[in-house]
Amino acid sequence: MKKYMVALSYYRAIDDLELDYFYSDSIEECQKEVRKFIETNEVFASEWDGGNLYDITTNEHLGVIAYNGKYLPKQVNVGKSTYINIK
Repeated sequence: MKKYMVALSYYRAIDDLELDYFYSDSIEECQKEVRKFIETNEVFASEWDGGNLYDITTNEHLGVIAYNGKYLPKQVNVGKSTYINIK
């Protein structure tokens, strides 16, 4: 069983919504698949609606893989301060 799942989706008014999921054992592979999906489908930054990354062994939302392929960990808000949740 794979450890991570990333949502791959974009929205276009003409094509409606394209949604797929990619499963992997590494966040780096998920990042590469996001960029591959974006390039293959010629997705513009304004159309990108995916990138949510989950640990499917714990059902935890870990963060987002941005349009540029960078992994942004989920932020934890504590009072007036914002911390990045890094394990």
